[in-house]
Amino acid sequence: YYAAQKEAKAGALLAQALVIAEAQVVPAIAPAPGQPAPPVAPGTFTTEAAKLEATLPKLMATADTYPSTQAGISARFQAAIAR
Repeated sequence: YYAAQKEAKAGALLAQALVIAEAQVVPAIAPAPGQPAPPVAPGTFTTEAAKLEATLPKLMATADTYPSTQAGISARFQAAIAR
């Protein structure tokens, strides 16, 4: 029971990180002169660097909190290849 619960929690954390990792990158649109910049669509990032900056902490939190689970191992691997 405990192991299954631990795997489920680790999997949920990894899933949150992967949602961010798979988010779209939509370049910012230049505003019209005298107008404010349009807002960034929810769930998107303006650069790959911004997306990576949001993804890595979640991957590392999963890997550090649940290092012996499949999700923890996968999170560490994903973090390593993302860098």
